[in-house]
Amino acid sequence: MAARKNSFVSVPTDTIATLRRRSGDRLEGWVFPFKRPHSGHLTTMAVKFQLARAKAGLPKNLVLYCGRYDFGTRVLKKTGNLKLVM
Repeated sequence: MAARKNSFVSVPTDTIATLRRRSGDRLEGWVFPFKRPHSGHLTTMAVKFQLARAKAGLPKNLVLYCGRYDFGTRVLKKTGNLKLVM
């Protein structure tokens, strides 16, 4: 297996300075922590989707992940552009 090369993303100097000011002396952890005490960040839309699904009276077997397939199918049918869907 070939060794992986490091990848770098160019970041403007003023952005780096702002991030350093925000993080202070910390070397790890979130730069922009979520304000709720139980979590460091928002990771999912699942709860919002479940609330909307219940409010709309939709069945519980309709999960957020289902939208991914429907979206791809509709975009492919409209555009014929598989690269766009990917």
